[in-house]
Amino acid sequence: MAHLGSKSTDGTPAFKKYITNNPNWSKKKDYVVENKVQNEPVFNAQGKMQGTVSEGDAIRIDSNKAVKKRFLGDTKQLDYAKIKYGTGFRKSGFMKISKIRKPSGKKNVMEAEENAIKAINESLKEIGHPIICKVKKSSGTGYFTFEDVVGCGNVRGTPKADFTLVDSDGNPVAFVSHKKAGGAKAYQQYSGITPTAGEDIHEHPETQKFLSNVIGFIQEERLSNPMTMKVKSKKLINMAIYGPDYSTRKNSFGIDHCHFIGQGDPIFTQDKKNPEIYYLTFSDNTHTSGDTNFKGDYEPTFLATFRAGRGFDYDGKKYRGARVMIAPRILGKGRTGLLEIKI
Repeated sequence: MAHLGSKSTDGTPAFKKYITNNPNWSKKKDYVVENKVQNEPVFNAQGKMQGTVSEGDAIRIDSNKAVKKRFLGDTKQLDYAKIKYGTGFRKSGFMKISKIRKPSGKKNVMEAEENAIKAINESLKEIGHPIICKVKKSSGTGYFTFEDVVGCGNVRGTPKADFTLVDSDGNPVAFVSHKKAGGAKAYQQYSGITPTAGEDIHEHPETQKFLSNVIGFIQEERLSNPMTMKVKSKKLINMAIYGPDYSTRKNSFGIDHCHFIGQGDPIFTQDKKNPEIYYLTFSDNTHTSGDTNFKGDYEPTFLATFRAGRGFDYDGKKYRGARVMIAPRILGKGRTGLLEIKI
């Protein structure tokens, strides 16, 4: 069985191999509840059941060390993992490692983000003093202006923002979503569309229309054809790209509503007249909140592909055998049997 409670062919416990001793392990990496697991309890530290997860549900492992616990229903001490789960991975608790599927790869999904943070901090260190950082708005006119910027830091948890620009008091002044360089394919996806991505995204009429079409092509827990549909709602595009808390209100920015999304390497350019001002851009592109002008390969579309064990809920029923998301159009291009839903 391919779960984290099993052992590798060399006898190494899977949890130790893939989590504890894995230098690429990250709290932001998604894991999946194992096949055929239904209503698996999640306990708090005191042993009180506070929720359940089932096959295909996405979770995140919050500590790289398994702990021995004996909770309700256990006949002996078992290995448990501390996890994050639920909408936005905001809930936490403990579940058996034997109910978590082994990861399929070791790729360090955080590498590009870590490199961007390092590059920004090195640039600011070289400048040697707090700066006024400006990011040109990609829709409308003007700039986002961030005062007293001295550093860049990680964001705790798993929100939309990948990192922040911080001032001399350590306060975040800009919330940034980052994508690695490499064009539209490097985005992988803009957002999920299950409740984990945000209720407003999941419950949006366009999302529900797409899911209602997808379920007709799932048989015996397998999506028969990849499916896509154009996203038309500008509000939905904004929520998918900049975060589920997107709003046009001036003070609405935070970890789930980013000021901008930057792709590639960060670049600081000093103003020719005012040496305190630096313009921040990224090597591939920069889009600021409210900009929905993503064209060509970047055009936001709904996409469903076959993925064993992955799934979603629709109209009170669970469906398995499909991964659903909002993604750049290029991720659906060229897929055999691709069906496009017209709206």
